[in-house]
Amino acid sequence: MRKSHNSLHLKLVLRYVRPLTWREVAIPGDATLAQLHQVIQQAFDWDDYHLHEFEMGKRGLRFTSAEEIKASKDFWGSEDNSLDEKKFSVFEVLFTPDGTPVKSPKFIYTYDFGDDWEVEVIPKGFYAETVKKGTWALVKMKGLDDPPEDCGGPYGFMELLAMRANLAECTDDDIEKLEWYYPDEDFKAKAKAAKKAKKAEQDATQKAQGTGKK
Repeated sequence: MRKSHNSLHLKLVLRYVRPLTWREVAIPGDATLAQLHQVIQQAFDWDDYHLHEFEMGKRGLRFTSAEEIKASKDFWGSEDNSLDEKKFSVFEVLFTPDGTPVKSPKFIYTYDFGDDWEVEVIPKGFYAETVKKGTWALVKMKGLDDPPEDCGGPYGFMELLAMRANLAECTDDDIEKLEWYYPDEDFKAKAKAAKKAKKAEQDATQKAQGTGKK
């Protein structure tokens, strides 16, 4: 299929999280940074409760919403050097005029300055299919779990992932914590089943070892 310059292909990498967690998305070619902010929120299933900003360190550029710029100015009583994200397109920030991704842009989206989620936005090039204005498409992803709001940032999220991966060892407090952040899942039942399976495996191992000694 012939590539269309109407759509952009981006990779969104959640920084400081292991296992690796990322989303590849396609967005309209004229999407603004404000619209990219909404795409990132939806791609990681966040609720846009907190402040955010885009930053391109090497070029000394910062972008955020006009509302946040005004709030910062009112609070600090001085000018905020951030630029209005509605006035800049993703294309002009991350691509050259001929559509080549900017080299090593290190374009970082930060969300929630308490949890400090950082998403590196990596331009991949043009996307083969046209993405309609006001929409976006998930191309592929790694890491099925979305990071919950207010869980303590990357390290809190990794703690939750470790609990989910080893339910047989979870305490009651661990289960309560998991059910707080993932209310749609029955972790009590899952943990009970995991512990039962682990005990059955241990019993089978002990029986086999006992048989071998005879």
